[in-house]
Amino acid sequence: VEPTNEQRNMREEWLWACLVALRCANSALVRTYFNPDEYWQSIEVAHRLVFGVGHLTWEWDEQIRGWAHPLLFAAVMKLLQLVRCDTALLVIWAPRILQAAFAALGDLYVYKLARRWAGPAVANFVLLCQLFSWFTFFTSVRTLSNSLETVLTVVSLYYWDLPGLPNSTVPNSRRKAILFSSVAVIMRPTSGVIWALVCFLHLYRLKSLRASAKFIFCELLPLGLAVVAASTVVDRWCFGEWTFVPLNFVKHNVVHSVGSFYGTQPWHWYFTQGFPAMVGSYIIFMVLGAWKSKSYVWAAIILWVNFVYSALAHKEFRFVLPVLPLAVMYTGYYLHHVLVTSPARSKFYGYITGLVVFFIFVLQLLPMLYFSMFHQAAPIDVMTFLRTTTEPVATDVAFLTPCHSTPYHAYVHRTTNEQPITMKFLDCSPSDDPQHVEEAEQFKADPRLFTDAYFDAGHHPTHIVLFDNHQRVLAPTLAAHGYSQCASFLHDPLQRRRLVVMCSSKSRND
Repeated sequence: VEPTNEQRNMREEWLWACLVALRCANSALVRTYFNPDEYWQSIEVAHRLVFGVGHLTWEWDEQIRGWAHPLLFAAVMKLLQLVRCDTALLVIWAPRILQAAFAALGDLYVYKLARRWAGPAVANFVLLCQLFSWFTFFTSVRTLSNSLETVLTVVSLYYWDLPGLPNSTVPNSRRKAILFSSVAVIMRPTSGVIWALVCFLHLYRLKSLRASAKFIFCELLPLGLAVVAASTVVDRWCFGEWTFVPLNFVKHNVVHSVGSFYGTQPWHWYFTQGFPAMVGSYIIFMVLGAWKSKSYVWAAIILWVNFVYSALAHKEFRFVLPVLPLAVMYTGYYLHHVLVTSPARSKFYGYITGLVVFFIFVLQLLPMLYFSMFHQAAPIDVMTFLRTTTEPVATDVAFLTPCHSTPYHAYVHRTTNEQPITMKFLDCSPSDDPQHVEEAEQFKADPRLFTDAYFDAGHHPTHIVLFDNHQRVLAPTLAAHGYSQCASFLHDPLQRRRLVVMCSSKSRND
């Protein structure tokens, strides 16, 4: 018997509550550093907006970042401030809990999308694969705009009428689809790559010229422009002047390819390294699931996104994160096929099938735990140490590391009753001057010369943070200025790299 809409809604509410609890536990287990934008383009910006302390990177000077995303975290920080509960731990954890709730919403809509696509039995296997996806576990609870973009992408796809999907029975589903798609573009302008194809597929399904014109001029443009207008007003309020962030974003990152300043990869990287690494052990089931389902709409979107992003010189795993749930859909479909639909030919065949499935999930668990709990954990540990140490209290910190290697003010939040903290990091902002060498490169080229000049300029911070290879090089210089090691944290368990904190003996004596 088909459940009523009321029963289905109640089940989904319970499922979402359980998923929120799971993602909160997920967030507690993710204790490593992945990408600077998780901190520097979200909670650091929110912390500055609410508490007046925080660093804005060069992207905010160039107005290529919109305020919609950090405002979400600023709202919870402001609430903590208003109720006078803005302790450091709550300021750190409140945004993470909010993101965990968003991630759980994404999980719920992955399930709903799979149910609409292939039925409830397949949807259960898809949700299982979603929860065991190592890269989803590793990234979905992080305060990256890409993580929220992924949630908005899945939610929006659930409402779209696309080839291979039954017509949506949700009232005003197309308008909801356009609304969530538009918000995704506001969060990440490059999300427009996905929606360009999705709109084309939707128009193909409509076929009628009249229906297509009605869709474009009566729904797509009015709703899309309304969201863009609202975002522009928010940016006007926060920047203090009129600007159009999506255009600035495209101009800097696509036209001028400023992202290349931070590294480039070969054109095939997404196909040969990036996306396969994200999918991990699911990749065989993903391919077989696409073939067995005979539904290629998700494959078309995956290939399209990877192909378009391959045209950009600067590539990152997180850029194609929004299409990872679509790979999970195919994986869950084929898992259901081999375990439920396809009859076992023999006991031996069933044993081998079960063993293969077991190892597929084990090979998801291993990178999930390693990258979430151990690989590059030192930056988080360092900020915890600086926030809590009392001998001496951290009041002036210099980070002699590659720029943005750790979180910043949002992770050492000081209330008005506590001693303020000043922090300095090696700047790596791009410049139009070909002769300009940023501080991070100066330090990398000659650590001793840079550090001597830093001390000669009269700087004497209470703490200096640097990697162990530079600590060994600078040991005589640091000792001569009264610094000794007061903490050390494992950064890379495989290469045994460590992140070291040097404390000033003068500060200790004071």
